[in-house]
Amino acid sequence: MSNKNSELIEKNPKKAIKELAIPILILNVIITMYNVVDGIWISGISEAAIVAVGTLIPSFSILTGISGGIGMGTTSAIGYYIGAKDRKNTILGVKNATFIFFILTVIMTIIFLVVLKPLLISYSLSGEAIREGLNYGIPLFGCSFTFIFSAGIFGMYRACGETKKPLYALGIGFILNALLDPVFIYVFNLGVLGAAISSVLTSLLGVIILGYWLFIKKTIYPDYDDYKFKFDTHIIKRILDVGIPSAIEIFLIVVAASILIYFTQLAGDDQAVAIHTLGYRLYQILLIPISSLCATLVIVVSNSFGAKNFNNIKKSFKYVCKITFCFGLVNMLIVLVFAPQLSLVYLFTTGSAGLIPKISLFLRIIIFQGLSKGFYSFIWTFTREFVLVLFFTYFLGFIMNWGLIGIWIGIFVGKSSSTIFCYLYANYYINNKLNEELSEED
Repeated sequence: MSNKNSELIEKNPKKAIKELAIPILILNVIITMYNVVDGIWISGISEAAIVAVGTLIPSFSILTGISGGIGMGTTSAIGYYIGAKDRKNTILGVKNATFIFFILTVIMTIIFLVVLKPLLISYSLSGEAIREGLNYGIPLFGCSFTFIFSAGIFGMYRACGETKKPLYALGIGFILNALLDPVFIYVFNLGVLGAAISSVLTSLLGVIILGYWLFIKKTIYPDYDDYKFKFDTHIIKRILDVGIPSAIEIFLIVVAASILIYFTQLAGDDQAVAIHTLGYRLYQILLIPISSLCATLVIVVSNSFGAKNFNNIKKSFKYVCKITFCFGLVNMLIVLVFAPQLSLVYLFTTGSAGLIPKISLFLRIIIFQGLSKGFYSFIWTFTREFVLVLFFTYFLGFIMNWGLIGIWIGIFVGKSSSTIFCYLYANYYINNKLNEELSEED
């Protein structure tokens, strides 16, 4: 991290959060717009295409989520060494993280290509939807290295507070994706295959640009060549200590989402899955500011932890929790009033127009869970997604026989009920346990 960013975090963590969060927010908007553009063009193909892509979203989220979790561990580890002013381990952290992402790419690509078809069949989809799923999934998962290494490089950039270069690279990629999507999908008549090809090509472009700045021009870590690669178990452990729990948390969330899609299919049909999928995409757009603040918090906290600055950790946590809670309230009000208008973002085709009132209802119920995005922890993720959410969705949807409405209400009730307990525990940990751990680090 630059001396300017390190000094700002040390002197004024709240101001640092504000300054770092804005470019990260813009970056997340661009990333999300990739999905928005794909969703808009795919919705014009057929309902089977919407269902197929929607069914694979949880699987693709596992891929990007696990790599994103390790990327967050990379940010935390490198940020720690930057805060401790340890140049050698900072560079070795970058090199060891690169090695981890190479191994991760090999493993993840093989796994997802093997399970793709059985996974689609397990959802009891129509034959057309399964074919569309294969057309979309094979190129996407076959070229997973582009998405996995994106997460790794982003983690390295975030650690040093550098956000402008990722913005440039992703901005170019987004514009190119918006132009290539309709060409591949409609002009070349490739359908969902075209959407997948466009996503892979534009993601690859971003990796090439950012990798060039990072590893060849060395504009982020100028002393990159000063230390040769050495497999360091201590650095690997520091990366994975954060990365593995983060990856497992995201994995659990996605697995739970897959089960919810299965519940939705049982309670409804392919159209119900399309409603659930498109509604969740719109919902995730509204969560971008909250996700951006959480990513910023990791940067500030990891740097402060390396510098043994307990007060900055405490201030940063409370500050971000207050802001995210306010964003949750604003999102709730926006959706309650403008749900039909938000639904039109995707459903611009005549064939899909009938889904608007149903997606509006889904959004109005599900938006309340936005208040639970203050922070992540493994135990609360498991409790929220697998204990409370699945219990309430199954109970209300099937035991109480409320159908789709019961499933959507169950999502809200399960996630919201865990939020209070989650925040109380985090607040207790920071005020009573963290200071002891910082002392032990000395």
